[in-house]
Amino acid sequence: MKKINLKNIFLITKKELRSYFDSPVAYVILIVFLILLEFLFFRNVFIAGQASLRMLFVFLPWLYLLLIPAITMGSISEEKSTGTWEFLLTHPIRDLEFLLGKFFSGLVFVLISLIFVLPISFSLNYFGNLDWGVILGQILSSVSLALVLISLGILISSFFKNQIASLLTSIGASFFLVVAGFDLLLGSVPLFLTPYLETFSSLSHFSSMSRGVIDIRDLWYFISFTSLLLFFSYFLLKKRKLKTRIFIYKKYKITLFILIIIFIFSNIFVHYIPGRIDLTDEKIYSLSPATKNVLANLEEKVNIVLFSSGKFPADFQSLVRQVRDVLQDYKILGNGQIILEQKNPQKDVEILAQAQEFGIQEIQFNVRSKEELQLKNGYFGLVILFEHRHEAIPFLNNTSDLEYQLTSFIKKLTDKNKEKIVFLSGYDAKILTQDFNLLNQELSKQFIVEDFVFNEENNFLPENAKVLIVPGPKEELDQSLKMAIEDFINKGNSVLFLIDAVSINFEDLSVLPIENNFSLFLKDYGIEIEKNIVYDLRSNETVRFGGGMLSFALPYPFWPKIGPALESSLITSRLETLVMPWSSSIKINEKKALDKGFKVENLLATTKYAGEQKDEFFLSPQQKLSSQNLERKIMSVVLEPKDDNSKGKIIVLGDSDFLTDTFLSSSPENLGFGIEIVSYLAQQESLAEIKLKQIAKRDLVFQDQTQIMFIKYGNMALVVLIPLLIGFWRFMRRRNLKAFKYFK
Repeated sequence: MKKINLKNIFLITKKELRSYFDSPVAYVILIVFLILLEFLFFRNVFIAGQASLRMLFVFLPWLYLLLIPAITMGSISEEKSTGTWEFLLTHPIRDLEFLLGKFFSGLVFVLISLIFVLPISFSLNYFGNLDWGVILGQILSSVSLALVLISLGILISSFFKNQIASLLTSIGASFFLVVAGFDLLLGSVPLFLTPYLETFSSLSHFSSMSRGVIDIRDLWYFISFTSLLLFFSYFLLKKRKLKTRIFIYKKYKITLFILIIIFIFSNIFVHYIPGRIDLTDEKIYSLSPATKNVLANLEEKVNIVLFSSGKFPADFQSLVRQVRDVLQDYKILGNGQIILEQKNPQKDVEILAQAQEFGIQEIQFNVRSKEELQLKNGYFGLVILFEHRHEAIPFLNNTSDLEYQLTSFIKKLTDKNKEKIVFLSGYDAKILTQDFNLLNQELSKQFIVEDFVFNEENNFLPENAKVLIVPGPKEELDQSLKMAIEDFINKGNSVLFLIDAVSINFEDLSVLPIENNFSLFLKDYGIEIEKNIVYDLRSNETVRFGGGMLSFALPYPFWPKIGPALESSLITSRLETLVMPWSSSIKINEKKALDKGFKVENLLATTKYAGEQKDEFFLSPQQKLSSQNLERKIMSVVLEPKDDNSKGKIIVLGDSDFLTDTFLSSSPENLGFGIEIVSYLAQQESLAEIKLKQIAKRDLVFQDQTQIMFIKYGNMALVVLIPLLIGFWRFMRRRNLKAFKYFK
C-alpha cells in the first residue's frame, strides 16, 4: 500500500482555498455569517453585563448550519458537474489525499471565521475578566463540531452533481444531527432509549465542551464520528473504481459496516470511562481542595444514595450525566470511605418507602409523545447517610451548588469538634432566627451557631465561643459589654462587626441616621464608620422597582458591587464581587490601631467611580447622581494582631443588610463571602471557596456608553472591513498578473 503524500494533500487544500477566496461568494458568506453571529451576541451581552462569550457560542452551532453546508456543497459535486472528476482520477493523486485536501480546506475556512472571536475576547477582557479556560473550551468545541459538519457536508456532496441539491440536503442533515437529542425528535421514542439517542446529538457534546471541560466522551464522539463520515466518503470515491473488483468492494463495504457498529457501541460504552480536563480558571468542574481535605480526613464510611428513576426526557440527560460524574469523583477521592449507591424508587416498593422517608420529592416532567404532551413522574434526589443521621437533597435540578451541598453535609454529619459562633442579641440588633436564617443554615453545617443575650445575669461572653458576630446594633454600647468584648478579643477570640450608619425604610426609601451603633468602640481601634451612603456609578446591581405590571428594572448605584481591595488577600482571593445595599464607607486611623496592637488591612472596596451622600439623603433610582469627587471607597477592613498572637482578629463592614435573608436570595455570592469571613475568624478551613467558585460573577465595568458602542460597532466593522480589504487586495493582484506582459 502506497504511503499518503502529504504534499498532494497540501496542494489540494491550497487549490481549494484559492478557489474560495478568488470568488466574491466566499467573502459574502463569511461576512454574513460573522455579522449575524456578532449581531445576535451583542444584543445580549451588555444586558447581562458579564464578561463572557457564552451567548456567542450558543448561537454558533445554528449559524454553522448555513456556513458549513455553503462551503462544502461543491466539494465533490462541483468536480462531477464540471467534469474535472474524471480528470483527477487519471492523475497520481490517491482518493484519500483528494478527500483530506477537501476536508482540510473546509476546516481552514472555518478556523479563519473563528479568528474573529479573538478581537471580541480581548476587547471584553479589557473591561472585565474573561475566563480564558472557558474560551479555549468554547473554541475547541466549535472546531470539533465543525469537523463533524464538514465531513458530513463532503459526504452528502459525494451523492450529488447539483450543488443546490447538495446544499439543501446538507443543511437538513446537519440540522437533524444538531437536534438529535431534542424532545422534538425523541417524542415517540421509549424513555429508556432517550439517554442512548441523546449520546449521538452533536449539540449536547458541543455544549458540554463549551463549558470549559474536555471530556473523553465528547472527544471520542467528535473523533469517531468525523472518522466514520470521512471513511464513508472515501468508500463512495472508491466505489467507482471498484465496480469490477467485487471482492475488494465487498471488503470496503464490510469495513464500513463494522465501523458503524464500532461507532455506536463505543460511544455508548465510553460513558462509563471517567476522564476529563477542567480548563476553567476556578476549576469549577473539579472538586475543590476543601472537598478533597474533607474526604481525606474521613475516618468512617459515608453512604451516598442516589434515588433516580432512570427514565428522563432528553433535556434532562445532560444534568443526569453531570451529577453522576460528580458523585463518581467523590467515590474515587473518598479512598474507600464513600459508598455510592443508586436506587430506583419506581422498581421496588421498599425503595420507594425509603425515598419518601428521606424526603426525596417525586417530580413531574413533560414527555412529548407523537402529537401530544404526556405528564410523567420520576425521582432524582440523593441522601447522605452517616451512622444514624442523614441529610437529603430532595431534588437535583442543577449541579452549580452540588459540590458545596455534598461537602458541607458530609462535614456536618462527620465533624465531631465544631467551633461555636454566637450572635449578639439585644441592643436593637438584627435577630439570628428572623434575619439570618439562610446564613444560619449554612454556618450550622460547619459550626455550632447560637444567639447570646448579654445582660446583668450573663455579663460575660461564652468562653467556648470562637467568634462573636455583632449584627447591626442601634443602641448604645454599655461599659460592661465593652469590657467583655475587649476581654473576648484579648483571649484570642475574634469579632465580626456588621455596622449600619443609617437605617433605611424599604417602603419609601427614607433614611434615618443611627447615632448609637458601637461606633465609639471601633474608634478606639482606629476604625470609623462614616455617616454616609456610598454609590458607585459604574459597578452596581440592577434592581427591580415597583410591583405587578408596573415593575421595572434599573441600575441602582446605591447597591454597589464591591470587590477585593487587595489581590493578595487570602480572605477575598476567590471573590469577584458582592452586593452591599445602602452601605457606608470606612475611615482608618492606623496609629490608633497600632496603639491597640493591631495592623489594619483593607478587605473590600468599590471601584474608583464611587461617590457618597451625606447629611441629606435621596435614594431614588431615577435621580442623576453627582460625578464629582469620585474615588475608591473602603467598605471593609480586617484587624490582625501586630505582634501578640494571643489576640483575636476583627473584621468590620459598613453594612449588616447584605447578609440578611432579604438579600442573600438574590445575591448568593454574599452568602459565600459571609461563610468565608466567619471561617477565617474561627481559624477553620472554609467551604466558602466551593460556593464562591460556582457563583463568581465576572462583571463588565464601563466608564460610559461610548465604550460599549466602540466595542460593539468596532468589532462588527472589523468583520466587514478585513474580508473586504483582503478580497480587494486579491482582486487587484490577480488583475495585475493578468495585465503583466512577459518578455524574453
